[in-house]
Amino acid sequence: MEMGIVTVGELLYACNENRLVKYRGFGLKAQEEIRQKIEYFLDARGKYLCASVETVAEELLAICRQVSPQHTFTLCGDLRRKMPVVCGVELLTDAAEEPVIASAGLERSPKGNLIFRDMPVFIYSVPKQQMPRELFVRSASQIFLEDIGPVEEDFTDENMIFLQKNLPAIPPECREWQLASMPGQEGLDSLVQVSDIKGIMHNHSTYSDGLHSLEEMALYVHQQGFEYFVISDHSRSAGYAGGLRIEDVYRQWSEIDELNKSFGNQFHVFKSIESDILTDGSLDYPDDVLAGFDLVIASVHSVLTMDEARATSRLIKAIEHPATRILGHPTGRLLLARPGYPINEKKVIDACAANGVAIELNANPQRLDMDWTWIPYAQQKSVMVSINPDAHSKESIHYVRHGVNVARKGLLDRSACLNSLSCDQFIQWLATR
Repeated sequence: MEMGIVTVGELLYACNENRLVKYRGFGLKAQEEIRQKIEYFLDARGKYLCASVETVAEELLAICRQVSPQHTFTLCGDLRRKMPVVCGVELLTDAAEEPVIASAGLERSPKGNLIFRDMPVFIYSVPKQQMPRELFVRSASQIFLEDIGPVEEDFTDENMIFLQKNLPAIPPECREWQLASMPGQEGLDSLVQVSDIKGIMHNHSTYSDGLHSLEEMALYVHQQGFEYFVISDHSRSAGYAGGLRIEDVYRQWSEIDELNKSFGNQFHVFKSIESDILTDGSLDYPDDVLAGFDLVIASVHSVLTMDEARATSRLIKAIEHPATRILGHPTGRLLLARPGYPINEKKVIDACAANGVAIELNANPQRLDMDWTWIPYAQQKSVMVSINPDAHSKESIHYVRHGVNVARKGLLDRSACLNSLSCDQFIQWLATR
């Protein structure tokens, strides 16, 4: 290579030393973009999506309990708190570490780190009487722990700590905030749960880039016990994803009409589209086509390098379009792969509030976008949050549970979750704008 660069580290050094601009095709802007992407990549090393770790963690937990039934094993740390990104499997036990390592089949990397199924494992071994206190301490944010104060006694049960502090039993995934931000027991009981989800929104079929046909997707969602299904294939500007031409839209609408006839009053398929938000903030398709959908999910998929002011203005213009009912994955981030573009989230949420638009919490484990930290402000502004799987296959509708996990971190009440509405209630909501 002309630059003599063979490693990622050397490329980062070259960016920091302002060397790339000396070569044809590289300007200051391109050099800065490369530097930021490398730093994001390096920062992501040693981190894993929570959804990727969960299955491995449950398998290891089952093995440990089977080979050492006389001891207690439980998951803790970021995984128990349902953080979107975690460092690996964190396991708390009253068993000695070395026997657990030997009996559970754990291996050590060349650096001495514990590995199971290619995943890092961290074992915390404490005496049995200290387990509840240690579990509590290892299952909360630092802000939460500082606010709740020291826990110096040993308890027989983790919830006794809350009882001693005159607090309701706060679930691990909610232990992120200062106590003043926490609801009481009634509020905690009304946080959204997977069982509250009545409809599956934002889904793709073989009309665009999905794996299953519209009929297969709808039948599967119906069989899973949901009340309604929102098909939201890509719009025509998304050529990379087989976006629908206008004639394809009409063909899909006809198929939906036939499906709804076959379902009768038992289930309903809504006509939607994931309309690309174009560079200037306008939506894909002419207004007369957009008006024919039951609802439009507006999302950005291209030109992700705008500064905060332009990116925010772009979203707000799309939100203000009369056809938009849901703002899809607001920052466009891909966890551990691509940071979201910068936006003023309060201005975006304010625009949604002013225009009766819901915000999507995209439940794909790689997105989980909107970020859960936005949820309190969205609820303050009475903006509904829609927990959507962005499903590209039948099975991926179950991504919803990952969205619910992080929605609970943001203290989302079921009354503020759009798809906790029944089918009739959802139809009423669609008629409100």
